[in-house]
Amino acid sequence: MNRYFYAWVDADGKILGVQQTATPPEAMPPGWRQVPEGINSSTHYFVGEVLTAYTAEQLAALRAGPPATGFDWSVQDFAWIDVRTLEEVRQAKLREINTAFEDAAKALTAGYPEAERLTWGVQQMEALAWEADGSPTPYLDGLASARNIAPEEMRQRTLLKVRAFMAASQQLVGTRQRLEDEIAQADAAALYAISWPAL
Repeated sequence: MNRYFYAWVDADGKILGVQQTATPPEAMPPGWRQVPEGINSSTHYFVGEVLTAYTAEQLAALRAGPPATGFDWSVQDFAWIDVRTLEEVRQAKLREINTAFEDAAKALTAGYPEAERLTWGVQQMEALAWEADGSPTPYLDGLASARNIAPEEMRQRTLLKVRAFMAASQQLVGTRQRLEDEIAQADAAALYAISWPAL
């Protein structure tokens, strides 16, 4: 039995899909063209009415796939073109920056069990209050006893770690907030250039 194959083609000549029928249609629907069997969007495109095969280089670019969600293949440019709205690009860039921030923040706490991290607020509060006015440090003193070190040494060690963590986290949080401000103000071209820096 004969089969007839038809490609749905957009205004630029890109094949969007292929259908087959057992009998030829009485009239070709707008945007549809008859093609040989085996033709599809990843092998051919149209230049006017002429069915044209992708070159090996063009096919490699097509098969590489889009760089991100929201890109569409253009047979005019033989490249993936960003078709997202400016707001969609902004939101995607903000998600990218937030993910990079989270990864960097996790590096600050890597190696510590969660149960210990939950005590950091108490340790920080006691260490800073002790530094400011000599306030008592019951939690840190208990840690010192369990570690068999002097309370003064425990307070000093904790204070050094608190200062180091605060300095590092200030850099991360400030950078994320700066980039968020830049994303809110940037045009499309500038958005692509925004990225999380190597800190």
